[in-house]
Order: sequence, then structure tokens, then C-alpha cells
Amino acid sequence: MILRDLLRYNTKYYKLGNAMIPMDDYVIVMTTVNDEEHITRIVNAVIPKKLAACVNVIPSVMSHYWWKNEVKTDEEFIIIMKTKKRLAEKLKVAVLSNHPYKVAEFVVVPISDMGSHYQTWIDGVLG
Repeated sequence: MILRDLLRYNTKYYKLGNAMIPMDDYVIVMTTVNDEEHITRIVNAVIPKKLAACVNVIPSVMSHYWWKNEVKTDEEFIIIMKTKKRLAEKLKVAVLSNHPYKVAEFVVVPISDMGSHYQTWIDGVLG
């Protein structure tokens, strides 16, 4: 039934885990790292391969979290990447293979709306 509905509406979908996702949906992907070396490694693994149209880095944020039964506080960098859902799995592989943490954050947030010029730019970069 799902396949029939997909063909009927002539919408291109791809599989991400167990979900069928429209190919042209846009997402923001976030992760955190603890040093500039890993920022550079992630950016170099993502931008040249066009896995994200843009990578932003927010420096010097304080993260408070539970780790091994105690509360930790560390200074980190937030990395924000704008991409398309169809690229999320490849982006995940690129980010996690260059990430310093064993338990790395990789959060995908759908973008419900964006400016048409920005969307056109992302489409031009990512295809």
C-alpha cells in the first residue's frame, strides 16, 4: 500500500531507518565537539562532498550533562549544518567518523519554512 501511494502521488522518497522521507525536505543537523581540530575535520569531511550547504560554528558554550553517574560541565563548540534529509545518513557517517566523542550528538531537526532565496541557494549547492 505504501509503495502504491508513493507512485500515485509521484513523489520521490528515500528510506532513512524505517521511515520513508520526501527527498526535498530540508533539515538542520547539530553536534558538539570540544576542540577546533575536530571542527576542521568535520567541515573538511562535509563541505567539499556537498553533504551540507553551510556549516556554522558557535564557540564557547557550556554543556552540563550526566556522564558515568556524575554531572559534568565542559566548554564545547556547537556545529550547525544545513542540508537535505536525503543526505542525512551520509552526513551522519561523515560527522561521526571524524568526531572525538564515543557518544556523539547527532540531532536532525526538520526545517518547516525558509526564505525562497535561501532554499534556492541550498538547492543549487546540494542539487
